[in-house]
Amino acid sequence: MGGGYNNDSVFPVGGTQVGMAPYGELTGVASNPKHVKTAVVGLSQVLSRRWLVGVSASLQSEDGYLTDPYKALSIVDPTTGLPVDQVSERRPDTRKRRSVLADSVYHYTSNILYLSYRYYWDDWGVGSHTIDARYRLPAGDTAWIEPHVRFYTQTAADFYRFGLIQGEPLPQYATSDYRMASLQSVTLGGTFGFANGGRLKTSEWTIRAEYIGQFGDGSPPGTVGVQTRMNLFPTVNIFTVVVNYRFNR
Repeated sequence: MGGGYNNDSVFPVGGTQVGMAPYGELTGVASNPKHVKTAVVGLSQVLSRRWLVGVSASLQSEDGYLTDPYKALSIVDPTTGLPVDQVSERRPDTRKRRSVLADSVYHYTSNILYLSYRYYWDDWGVGSHTIDARYRLPAGDTAWIEPHVRFYTQTAADFYRFGLIQGEPLPQYATSDYRMASLQSVTLGGTFGFANGGRLKTSEWTIRAEYIGQFGDGSPPGTVGVQTRMNLFPTVNIFTVVVNYRFNR
């Protein structure tokens, strides 16, 4: 079991924006409080000499200033879809996050399979599923290879809006932050590792290379005019290479 508490102060550079007001209009408040409380509980069980499983659950409660002070939403012409003005975003001042994670490790004669599944949901309407798999294969006595694949998908927040239509009443909350949108991501990669020191394996090198592709709805609901002919959520491609060295003292 575990827990944590954060007591933060958010002081945006240039001042705190008034939510859902013309961007640049300030509240006059320099510092905004933010509190985060977290609780985690988990259980693991050895099912056999080769198989280990576990399950954990987390609960996180946030309150205070949860808005991104540097995000704005475009107000667009209802016919052309072109921006005519902008307002600062506003998010609710409370958020409850919950998640459940199940994982399994199975050791075959020489190979090892890692599997995990995570379900996340919150009261902002964001829900996600994450599936992660790794398979470790020996390559001789001192080296190994571990392919990796991960899939992630999430729903959009209830108040996610790509833009606001000119002339319509402004909602109480709205954000165009793509992290609050409906999206999916796929990770493909692998790790190669080898040990030094013979059977003692006094040190180990690992090289991990991965590709992450992030995809979203290129034409979310509410788009008008030229927006319907544009890809509003272009694919994000990320490539990473990590080299690590570990040694025993």
